[in-house]
Amino acid sequence: VLMNRKAIRSLALSTIRGTALLAQLPPPGAPPQGGAAPGAPAQETADGNKIPAEKQPNPKSEKEYQAVVAMINAAQGGDRGQMINAADNLIKEFKDTEFKQLALEILTTAYQEQRDVPKMTVYAEMALKENPKNYRVLLTMAKGIADGTKEFDLDRDEKLARVEKLVSQALDHLKDAPRPQEQITDDPWLMAKKDFESKAWEIRGMSAAVQKKYDEAITSYKKAIELSNNPDPVINLRLGDAYWQAKKYDECVSFLDQTIAQYGSNPGVTDFANNRKKLCVEAKAKG
Repeated sequence: VLMNRKAIRSLALSTIRGTALLAQLPPPGAPPQGGAAPGAPAQETADGNKIPAEKQPNPKSEKEYQAVVAMINAAQGGDRGQMINAADNLIKEFKDTEFKQLALEILTTAYQEQRDVPKMTVYAEMALKENPKNYRVLLTMAKGIADGTKEFDLDRDEKLARVEKLVSQALDHLKDAPRPQEQITDDPWLMAKKDFESKAWEIRGMSAAVQKKYDEAITSYKKAIELSNNPDPVINLRLGDAYWQAKKYDECVSFLDQTIAQYGSNPGVTDFANNRKKLCVEAKAKG
């Protein structure tokens, strides 16, 4: 059964929000699903796909099952406090849970979204200890560090070097990444992987912008938009800002006009775009 485009995008971009996993969560004691370990090389499978599917975790008891459901529901709801509490509870209450990797991903994402880089790093490193090839965690960690790095940080170059290392590792592991679930066939999964690649290039653009390498940032953001099946409007705004910072005012105005036309129903996007567009017009007028 092919997933529709919206479901594929949700899988690729939400990282660990758990929508697809909750739908496929087996009851306690169910036989294992899938068989490939994370990062397993491609091979012919029984269902005719060439890319193996990840082995799915299983709850061992009804109590664990309910704890996993609570954690996934919290992730879907997006309340970071609930995400943290539910994931932390699962790890503490069920020390041998097969969902530990997912719980650590949820903790990593929650703290990244809270911009708590130290705690994000702790849980990301724990997750990578469990599975060094977890490209989702690598990208989440890279984005958190890039987003928290400022131009005049004394350790700026060191942090951004780590960002690039994490992004490169994620892209390398993504090449042979197995399908997240049996129901996702090869072609939709290959398409979904493009969104992870898009995120990697967005992070590279963020890193370049911190260093005031705006031409590099522009190239990276354009690559991110090109790769994504459904571009995030935030990437468009980052690109518009990079055009302005690079003093490419005509390109800035033209691109932001396109962004406003595309995301006109989103006031947050249009307000920022109009602000940057105004700055570009004023700067060009001053010569």
